[in-house]
Amino acid sequence: MLAPGSVPTDEQLEEELRELEKKTQGKYEVAKNDLTLPMLQKMKSDELGKLAKKEKVADYQTMPKQKLVFEIL
Repeated sequence: MLAPGSVPTDEQLEEELRELEKKTQGKYEVAKNDLTLPMLQKMKSDELGKLAKKEKVADYQTMPKQKLVFEIL
């Protein structure tokens, strides 16, 4: 823990970054794993489009719904 007004070292910053990345990656994996095939199949096309955009699926606008579902998974 840093005292007020002190500056962290590079090593402290790198350690903090590693810890934050672990936490963030864990949350991402949980969220991604919560998506199931039946859940995606029940989604409307516009919902799938938003999710595909978030997941950076290329050319999602022109994909058939079923292909888009599998690209997201």
